[in-house]
Amino acid sequence: MKLVHPAFENQIVIYENKANVIVIENPELLTDIVFELKNQISGKEGSFILSNNMEYISLSKAAEICVDPFSLDFNSRKLISNLYEKLRKIALDEDMYFDTAKVTGDILLYIENLLFSLDSDFVEYNLDIDITSIFKCAEVKFSTDYEKLSERLLDYMSIYNEYCHTELFIFVNLKSYISNDELKNLYDTLFYRKIKILLIESIERNQVLDCELLHVIDNDLCQIK
Repeated sequence: MKLVHPAFENQIVIYENKANVIVIENPELLTDIVFELKNQISGKEGSFILSNNMEYISLSKAAEICVDPFSLDFNSRKLISNLYEKLRKIALDEDMYFDTAKVTGDILLYIENLLFSLDSDFVEYNLDIDITSIFKCAEVKFSTDYEKLSERLLDYMSIYNEYCHTELFIFVNLKSYISNDELKNLYDTLFYRKIKILLIESIERNQVLDCELLHVIDNDLCQIK
């Protein structure tokens, strides 16, 4: 997988067992790059080109960007929609179909009895229950209770990878919040799961890990590494 942009002198080659770290020392360029990435990932136009084996990949489908790791959205509309669709398929599968039919039948009977007790001719209801409406009523969602930030980040990426098929995760100034040891452990797990990660940093922090590929754009917009 490769990522290119007019501001980068060289293409960023994204490997499954390496983490690219792009240090952008110029504040204006950093702002422009992050803003453009966010726009393209949300579906807007931009100058970033992501490809794999010479085939263009939409950033909006393949990537997620995180500027604030403390406000990760584990229950975005996209995630919940995909979770409910996966549960719906399981519910209608041969192994669960009888249980699903019984539950929906019991709910309809319960509503019918309630309306009979109401003794009113002005109330109606839908006889065809969408199983996803039960998930919504039960507030089925992903857990967000974590003690360590690194664990939260790992589960966030794993969930998006499994339910949205997100291949690339981009973090801004992540090294400000977690130690090198935690980062190394995070990398190891991501590499094992074949999840790709790219860090964008405003300054060069700590030592460069063996599994990191460092790219530095200095304040004069020159790519020196």
